[in-house]
Amino acid sequence: MYLGDYQYYIEKVEEAEALKAHQEEQSVNVQAHEKSMEQSSYHNQKEQRREQRKLERQISECENEIETLETTILQIDEQLTQPEVYNNPQKANELAIQKQDSEQKLEHAMSKWEELQQKL
Repeated sequence: MYLGDYQYYIEKVEEAEALKAHQEEQSVNVQAHEKSMEQSSYHNQKEQRREQRKLERQISECENEIETLETTILQIDEQLTQPEVYNNPQKANELAIQKQDSEQKLEHAMSKWEELQQKL
């Protein structure tokens, strides 16, 4: 029951309908925003998984390179202990240079591996 005339009643009904419509619109906006946030979160998670796989692949490649370089250094060391190489200064010098180059590459690969591990 409304106190007042018919016009007052109509105004109050229209206000109530407008308020209800506004609340429904806000509810739809909130739902749309939540859905948008879920999609954004999904895309962020997908991007993070992609980056993690990329890092894991790079780490694996680095580990393979490190293993290859360590094997190369061991082979050079073994060759340097051979009497025919030891007695040939030119060959020994070439192997020493190769070993030094491999050790520098190994050091670089290990620092890269550590950097990638920290990112992971």
